[in-house]
Amino acid sequence: DWVVIDKEHGTFDNKDLISIFCALEKGNTLPFVRESCHDPQEVILSLEIGARGIIVPNVESAENFQNLINKILLQ
Repeated sequence: DWVVIDKEHGTFDNKDLISIFCALEKGNTLPFVRESCHDPQEVILSLEIGARGIIVPNVESAENFQNLINKILLQ
């Protein structure tokens, strides 16, 4: 089982994510995050906090996605 926390349309901050992730993992549920934008720092922070997967909004091409991944890997 998995649940998506929607940072694009929700009002969650990183402190909220920590609490939500802890609760979900106690129930053996994987926390995924839908990011609010293509900011590599936000993606990295969500992963560091405990997200097991990331959904990036408004990816318009494979090249667009690859550029984001490259930025994340360079951090």
